[in-house]
Amino acid sequence: MSKANESQTSTSTDPMLRAIWDSIQKQNENIALLREEMLRLSMQNDEENRHRAAEIENLGKTVAALRTGFGSPATDEFASIITEDNESASTAINRTVNMAKARKLSGLAAPDTPPVHLDIEQPEVEERGYFPPAPPTLRAKDAIRYIPTLNGDDDVGVEDFIKEVRSMKDRCMEQDLLLKAIKVEKIAGKAAQSIRNIPIECYSDLYDALRNNLAAQLTSDEYQEQLRELRQGREESVQSFNIRFRRILNRLLYAVTNEYPQPLTRKIMTEEITKKTVRVYLKGLRRDIGRILLSSEPLNLPEAEKKAADVERYLREERQPNWSCNRLPSVSNRPDNQHMQMKCFKCGKLGHIANKCQNFLPPIQRDQPPARIQAVQEWDEI
Repeated sequence: MSKANESQTSTSTDPMLRAIWDSIQKQNENIALLREEMLRLSMQNDEENRHRAAEIENLGKTVAALRTGFGSPATDEFASIITEDNESASTAINRTVNMAKARKLSGLAAPDTPPVHLDIEQPEVEERGYFPPAPPTLRAKDAIRYIPTLNGDDDVGVEDFIKEVRSMKDRCMEQDLLLKAIKVEKIAGKAAQSIRNIPIECYSDLYDALRNNLAAQLTSDEYQEQLRELRQGREESVQSFNIRFRRILNRLLYAVTNEYPQPLTRKIMTEEITKKTVRVYLKGLRRDIGRILLSSEPLNLPEAEKKAADVERYLREERQPNWSCNRLPSVSNRPDNQHMQMKCFKCGKLGHIANKCQNFLPPIQRDQPPARIQAVQEWDEI
């Protein structure tokens, strides 16, 4: 019986094992096929990458040759590249060079015409906010008008001035003449005195001379301390205090411009100073004006200056004496115009009649003072 049972179980389990084994073999075959396919695709990708790398290298050489304006013989590596007009790159380069020579001989091209500039990444660069520099087209007399005057005061910072000079230099065809015009026309006052004995032969000399010799008299920290200690005088007007406050603030911003040549750092420092300026200004005002403005702090300095002037005007009007209580008696307490026009035929004077005349009193009443209040009452009764 036991042998019969064992034979039955073995016969029942053999098909199951055989099925499992078959499925495992099929999975292994599928995995092997996938591996072969992945290996083939990777080899194909490697081959395509090598071809693309070679094409990129050839394109780079072509662009470099076009930028410089000189080509190489048709046997170069990139001579087989076909352009959009079905001509080789070397043919296109030679044609460009021949056209440039012909224009130069005929006088059509300017002597300072820049070389051909091809930037295949220009759209992507422009999306990031950078635009390639424009070719120089301005003359020196035109470019000099767009450069501010540097006096060495708190009008224009050194770095801002250098930035404007660089911008106009890139757009000017007569750069040497522009440099001379800048030294003569656009550097004046303290700035001219600071660099007058320094030889300046190029723009780098100009930048170094300005940075080394035209610095702020005080540091930004010292100017901030001056602003914090500034106070409005007892009898000083808000307008006068605003002028003194603005003068120190401009010097502070000028010092920040010179101390931080990097635009990002300079911008951060300027914004930090601007945030603190309003509260420093309010603390510098007189106590009666500053207390009112501190309850509703203005958003910026111009708004604070305007509100301070309004509060000063209001307080000045409140301090003025009210003359309405000290005026002469009202019209109701005075004789009306009709009585004031009465004329006395005894003395010939206005304001009374003959029977009320004080100028012709009996001797007993002549030395007595006139009863003005009684006369007014009598006039009212009339």
